[in-house]
Amino acid sequence: MDINVQKYLDMAANDEVQHFEQSVSPEMVPDATGMGLALQPVVAAVVQAVQANQLMRATLTVQTAVPTTVSFETGIINMPLANAKKAGNFFEIEEIVPVKIYLVTENPFLNASGLRIDELATSDEFVRNTDALLANVAPHAVEQLQHIAEEAAKPAPEPAAKPPPRRRPARQRRRRPRSA
Repeated sequence: MDINVQKYLDMAANDEVQHFEQSVSPEMVPDATGMGLALQPVVAAVVQAVQANQLMRATLTVQTAVPTTVSFETGIINMPLANAKKAGNFFEIEEIVPVKIYLVTENPFLNASGLRIDELATSDEFVRNTDALLANVAPHAVEQLQHIAEEAAKPAPEPAAKPPPRRRPARQRRRRPRSA
């Protein structure tokens, strides 16, 4: 699937994007097999949207204390659909570009930005090789969840102690020479 950059920008701005959401508990995705099963309907929704030449954001939310979202998004550059308007800075407006599928993982404990974006394939490759890509994505998503759980379990860092207020040096008075 290829798309005109201006059409992509317009569709994203007007929220002409298909949405699919599914939630699971962490117990349902303990390993790559469980994650693969949980992601199957999400991936199927992406395949359907691509075949219909639609943009898509399909999300699996893992309901932990701080939920983690694992999304498959169509796009033309590795940035979330929410920031699609910035994509125009990287392309000529009339350019025709391939639509790609990105894996977008979001959780504040993931990294400093709370966001990770991985390019998976062009939309056409994704449709042709769905099973192989899902087999690679499931273990990767489980690793991300494990990392998030480890980071969330760490104690919060102690707030840095405030340094004492700086004192200004005392002003020295100039002495006037005495006249004789």
